Formats: sequence, structure tokens, C-alpha cells
Amino acid sequence: MLNVNRLINGSIAAPWTGREEEVNTNSVRDVAAVVDEVQNIDHAMIRIHDKFEEDADERADYQDLEKRRLSCLEFLAETPSQSRRDMVAKARLLLSSELISDYEMHCAVANSLARDVLDPE
Repeated sequence: MLNVNRLINGSIAAPWTGREEEVNTNSVRDVAAVVDEVQNIDHAMIRIHDKFEEDADERADYQDLEKRRLSCLEFLAETPSQSRRDMVAKARLLLSSELISDYEMHCAVANSLARDVLDPE
């Protein structure tokens, strides 16, 4: 498992040490924090791509980031916002070019935000 925070802080291929607690998206209720995580993952993936170019997709650290990103996006698509802050975070993410290029997940998060706005709890 990859430690995204270490990757974001400059060490591109830093392995996960197992010492830092992983985020369990099944129990996380702070949608805004997961949005921030997706954006951090996107930036880390861009840095890997810049450094390794076409070989980036074959790297284990890049593939780990892809899996983590998908898990976070699925969480955002399935989890209702608990606050206005969460809704704003989802909307901010929908404007990111990285998510716009991922048509399926962009639609899923957009549908989730629409449900949040039209049917607040």
C-alpha cells in the first residue's frame, strides 16, 4: 500500500510503512476530507507522470494511487453530503480537469451532488 502523504511531500516512490493509519472510506463521514485526498492523489499522479512519462502507468506506486483514487471517488458518489461544506467540496472537485476527463466518475459524483441539493436530509 502506498503512503500518499509521503508521495505528495516529495518522495515519489516512497513505500507505505504501515505505521500511519489508512483512511477507511467506509467509516469516514467527512466528504470534504475525501475530496482533498482525491485532489492530493491527482497531484501525486501528475508528478509521477511528469517524471516517468509513458512508463508511469506501469509503476506499482501509480497503480496504487489509481486504486485509492477510485475508492475515494466511489465513496463520494455513494455518500450523501452532511453539510454545505461537503457539497461545496464535491462541486469544487467536479470542476477539476482530472475528474472531468474521467467521464464515468464525474457523472457519478455529479449525480451524488444533485441528490444532496434536491433531497437534503
